Amino acid sequence: MNGFDGRVLIVPPTRRDGDITARVLDEAGLRSRVCAASELAAEIHRGAAAVVLTDDVLDPSYVSGLWRELQAQPDWSDLSFVVLARGGMASVVLDQLQTVASVTLLERSVHIRTLVSAVQMAVRARKRQYQLRDLLASERQARVDADRANQAKDRFLAILSHELRTPLTPIVYAVSSLQHAISSDGPQRRAIDATLPRALEMIRRNIALETKLIDDLLDLNRVVRGKLQLQTAIVDMHAKVNDTLLMVENDARGKGVALAATLTAERHHLNADGARMHQVLWNLVKNAIKFTPGGGRIDVKSWNDADAFLLSCCDTGIGIPADALSRIFAPFEQGSDDTTRRFGGLGLGLAISRSLVEAHGGTIAAASLGRGRGAAFTIRLPGAIAAPAEAHPRGRGNGTGRRRQLRILLVEDHDDTSRALRDALSASGHTVDVEHDVAAALRAARAQPHDLLISDIGLPDGSGVDLVKQITRPRCGAIAISGFGMDDDVRRSLAAGFDRHLTKPIDYDQLDQVISELARSANVQRPNGSRGG
Repeated sequence: MNGFDGRVLIVPPTRRDGDITARVLDEAGLRSRVCAASELAAEIHRGAAAVVLTDDVLDPSYVSGLWRELQAQPDWSDLSFVVLARGGMASVVLDQLQTVASVTLLERSVHIRTLVSAVQMAVRARKRQYQLRDLLASERQARVDADRANQAKDRFLAILSHELRTPLTPIVYAVSSLQHAISSDGPQRRAIDATLPRALEMIRRNIALETKLIDDLLDLNRVVRGKLQLQTAIVDMHAKVNDTLLMVENDARGKGVALAATLTAERHHLNADGARMHQVLWNLVKNAIKFTPGGGRIDVKSWNDADAFLLSCCDTGIGIPADALSRIFAPFEQGSDDTTRRFGGLGLGLAISRSLVEAHGGTIAAASLGRGRGAAFTIRLPGAIAAPAEAHPRGRGNGTGRRRQLRILLVEDHDDTSRALRDALSASGHTVDVEHDVAAALRAARAQPHDLLISDIGLPDGSGVDLVKQITRPRCGAIAISGFGMDDDVRRSLAAGFDRHLTKPIDYDQLDQVISELARSANVQRPNGSRGG
């Protein structure tokens, strides 16, 4: 049974009776069809809102087919029969009919208005049955969708747990090994010098991987909520490609994969978000390295088509099955569960890359000849221009040729983090005063002027927002550090008075660059280098 069928089936004793009844029902706005008793079962199968008949047309010789059709109705269906009977006497057949359908008995001499009213009630009841059927179907589908969503969530959480734990495992082992070696004497202690650089590089690499996973989740959230924002400027895409290949060169070499670039686009500058373009390129090339076995090759090419800049990344890797191409850009997809188990990852890079490319008005497409036959990803971005002439060469620093050491007030309640930041800042030549809460930080600020404030947002007796609103503004400004990095978190920090918001885990090179930028900006604004009040 498909949608509601408003037809009323009329089974009359004579054709003339049928025509009269049909005309009456039609005038009342009811659709009707006159049919023979032998056709009734087939017509009900096609769909009917109600049946009007007389008690003498139900001949036992063909009623068995009608019975089978009525007994086969689904649970929600209860077809109504309006039966015109002589003197109110019910036959054995009518008694049986009442066991499988709703029956309304009317006298043969029934008034037309009574007949029409009974049929209208039957049609309304039938319509409600279909509405109930549709509601039940919607609820069943909702349950199915919810079950699928829960299964997807459980699968995602399992993968996420694995992916977040994987980079931590070698870090824990390396740190434990170094601690054991440092606490011992003899050859183990002397071996530290040989193993420390490799261990530190491994720790750095895995922390970077952990940070990338978290950043991808945040980026996906921004895309889903429509909160992705671009900071555009003129970007040299060839420079971005070369920077990306330089960054992944060691990974490719370690795996035995050859990298090659053929950049022939004459117009390779775009008005774009440089950081986001780098993110797209990094995702594509890292994916190619990940899915290309040793001895394979990755080719990155660029060219122009009219005013568009095109770039392709082609590999000789494991390829993409035809049935997976249509969903390769969907979040948490890597083609198959087997691919996820073999290669790891959350399957977010391509989804985020597509969103970033489309946010720039471009397109990204995937192609593959199948398993084991490599893959190619092609980006098309509009508005390519020739290299713009720079009006003024950009200089660095404040013209003295050396960085100025600052007195920094660091407010961080996590002991390990505060010690690590203090040591790193001190190693860069800065003087660092460390406090752990808002009250102590305010006392320190009153006792000694500082050039820069670096504060965690979550503190035991308040927040970094409370602190930056109350403290006398340092000469070089204030930097917020927090484990919360959503757009709303950043906006709250900047609105409160922080100049920058950095999300943990903080890359020290990034922090050092921000400190240098704030110091340069302060020197430009105050050439005499005087302190703020």
